[in-house]
Amino acid sequence: GDDAVRILLFGDKVNLVGVLRHANLKFPGGTVYVKMAFVNVDLKNLSGDITVPAFDIKPEKFYKLYSISGLYIKLNKGKPEISGCRFSYMDGWIEFSSLKAEENSLKGNFLALTGVKGLIYLTDLKKEVRYMRGYTEISGSFNYGKELNYSFSFSSTGIDARVNYVLEKISVINLKGNFKNGKLTSLFAEINAGDGNVVVNGNEKEIVISVSEIPVGQPGLWKSIVSGNVIFRENRLTGKLNLTKTRLFFNERKRKEEKQKTVKVLVDFSIDLYFADTVTIKGSLFSLRILPKLKLQSINEKLVVSGSFYVVDGKIDYMGKKFKVLYGTGVIDNILEQKGTMDILATSYISGYYIYMHIKGSFKSPKLFLSSDPPLTREQ
Repeated sequence: GDDAVRILLFGDKVNLVGVLRHANLKFPGGTVYVKMAFVNVDLKNLSGDITVPAFDIKPEKFYKLYSISGLYIKLNKGKPEISGCRFSYMDGWIEFSSLKAEENSLKGNFLALTGVKGLIYLTDLKKEVRYMRGYTEISGSFNYGKELNYSFSFSSTGIDARVNYVLEKISVINLKGNFKNGKLTSLFAEINAGDGNVVVNGNEKEIVISVSEIPVGQPGLWKSIVSGNVIFRENRLTGKLNLTKTRLFFNERKRKEEKQKTVKVLVDFSIDLYFADTVTIKGSLFSLRILPKLKLQSINEKLVVSGSFYVVDGKIDYMGKKFKVLYGTGVIDNILEQKGTMDILATSYISGYYIYMHIKGSFKSPKLFLSSDPPLTREQ
């Protein structure tokens, strides 16, 4: 039939000719799907042509690559001349050029334009990204022999995104860096969000992240403005952040919705949180101003916010009566899970009596005690 490769003998010539369809070639990093290939090679001289006009590649950890140019190999006494080739995929393209096969290795150059949305969706970060657009240009070279050696640079000037916990649109106005054999040799980025900005600078050993006036939070639950510096070193993030204009809202419906969401922490970190002004906490029946001291850290791949606080002032509405907070402290085990304890004392002057309210216990189920001066009877 038409789908066959044969050896033809004609005089002193021995030729390998034919058509190959639907062949799968497996490699350590993926599979090549050959839809059609034409072979015409003089086996004595190792000269001829191998034409692969239609084929795809599926890497193990990337999207399927569709050939849009084909691949053409010309043999001249065993020495191959390989054409460049170009592939497209769902969010970009990649082109290989200056391909050379010599001394049991294949080397060449590559150029790619890749959508950042497609790259993010290959990672766990996709759960935290609500919207993203923009492209990154990548250029580099490789040499594939006994092992793969490569280097490439990347750059972008127009990436926009909206992500969880950042309240304004993120705009990457400058991004550039270099990789060599899996190691980051340089990285620089400038990022805007609202009136704030982030500057990232570093390499494989250390990355410094400087944050200035970035609006963060969860709509309906909390919001703040954050500034400071953190350092990523040895797969660990450490540093200090200052928070201002912090507000917390006790919205039970919103809190239940967010409780169902879990954030898997990808790196180990320990960051101290400092508050330049008091934090306002508002609920339907109370309003408090507190001054907390917190630490943001990862424990068993889980995000934990712990620390302590004391109450500066506040008001509590109880059975239609207004109580003024006199004193209050608390210990926070993990505010994200509402774990911790508090001790708050408030008072109200009603009909010639000072009524004292003492709230003590866990965040989820505190106990309330009432007393008066002068003492009231149970009936009163």
